Amino acid sequence: LEDTRPAGLALTLGVDAESPVATVERARQSEHETTRETNDMLIDIFFAIRDHGELSSAVPEDLRADRFGLQRSHIRVDAMEAPRPHPNPGPLVPGRNLARGMEVVIAPEVEVDPDVLIEAALKAELVYSEKLTRTTSVVVCNQTSDLRGKAMHAARKDIPLLSDAEFLDAVSRVQSKPGR
Repeated sequence: LEDTRPAGLALTLGVDAESPVATVERARQSEHETTRETNDMLIDIFFAIRDHGELSSAVPEDLRADRFGLQRSHIRVDAMEAPRPHPNPGPLVPGRNLARGMEVVIAPEVEVDPDVLIEAALKAELVYSEKLTRTTSVVVCNQTSDLRGKAMHAARKDIPLLSDAEFLDAVSRVQSKPGR
């Protein structure tokens, strides 16, 4: 997905929408008019996605508030609140295995359900974090070019990227200490 703004998504799905690029004409429209257009476009996006595949959905019992009050899966919130029993050995070194205590961040650009990736990380005694920092060991992201968001920040900080498939393979070989 080249442009993750609603109008960019709409155009990718073949929904009739204006370009997401700002224009003077659009800036002159009333807030009521732009809100109505956006609402109609979101409805069209919903139907386009529903008609072409499976929508992601969750029942309220599967969600709970994180520390900011956002509704997240139990797995994600539990992972963010989990203690860190092992020291972080630092970033993943290419060609080496993941090690217990490494900090994992999951970017939105993955195909596997993030909860599956988080659960795999926790079972391997890795640490999950929502926020990418200089202490992050690896970022799970399927996009390797035209980087944006977490993947772009990881590249700038020399933090390695693994695809979701590579990550799931790598967690099966987690070691107690960094090494081969």
